[in-house]
Amino acid sequence: MIFILTLDYMDGRRNIDISFLNEIEAKKKKELEHEIKLATKTDYHKSKMEHYNVQELRKDNIEKKICKDLIDAMNQSLLDLRLKKFADSFAITSDDIHLLDNEAYETSFTAYEELDGIPKAYAEYSNVYINHDQFQSYSEFAFVVAHELSHCCAYTKLETEVDNEGSNQTNLAQEGVMHEINFWGMNEAVTEMLARRIRVEFNKRNKQISFSNKKKLESERIYERVILPVEAIIRQMSSSQKEEKLLTDELLSNHITGDNSFLKKAELKIPGVTQVLSVMGITYESTLEAAEKLGFQDVAEEIKRIRLIKPDSEETSEKKSES
Repeated sequence: MIFILTLDYMDGRRNIDISFLNEIEAKKKKELEHEIKLATKTDYHKSKMEHYNVQELRKDNIEKKICKDLIDAMNQSLLDLRLKKFADSFAITSDDIHLLDNEAYETSFTAYEELDGIPKAYAEYSNVYINHDQFQSYSEFAFVVAHELSHCCAYTKLETEVDNEGSNQTNLAQEGVMHEINFWGMNEAVTEMLARRIRVEFNKRNKQISFSNKKKLESERIYERVILPVEAIIRQMSSSQKEEKLLTDELLSNHITGDNSFLKKAELKIPGVTQVLSVMGITYESTLEAAEKLGFQDVAEEIKRIRLIKPDSEETSEKKSES
């Protein structure tokens, strides 16, 4: 049987024969998946820029320092989760964070069917793309880049489908433990929880951002309404603050390693929780419904309160500007 790795590029699909994957043990396969992801990183970006005939902007010195400090903070966050081998092997650099002006960004944006509009930034194949014209301050820039770097940490897996002729078409997918589209809200929640740790670590390193803006970096969160039900689940599973931290660390680790141990524990403690999380999206309606189904009335009330502060018109804008 023939095993083919299929990578989607703007100018069509490119195939790589990976028949040997069938002969190696699972542990080695995970390592190889990561190596393939890194190998495609530069090639993918070059192909993207050439296909759309756009050029990225040069970072100023402060932006370069912010990117370096964020990457160092990301690696330290992984070390804190006892994931040293992942911190050593991600090999993401400032050169993988690409700034584009508004025209180039919108021209080259790879549309996601599940998004209503174009976000300010997004991550693909370990590349981060930033709509530079959308940012008014360095702190806002750092805030969003941290979220996208967290997406880059997500576990990469090879998905194989057998076609009608018996050949295996294998797609490289950056998924994380809950990155599939039917866990969309859960993925964004876990991504932002990790991003917040990256920002806290970043604040220890960076001297360009003012103290007041650093406080905002640590206190504000993208998708707050989606994070609230997830945090409530962790609290209900915990008998102490120590256990709550351990479960949070396990959830974040699962996002990076591809394990699903957290979900298994959650299902044992709260039967039916996996089904609720699988259909929770990122809208107020979806997160409110999830909180109510799980019996988290205090969380439901908090989501309603947040919605009053950010009405429907702002929700639509938020969906269009976040990734």
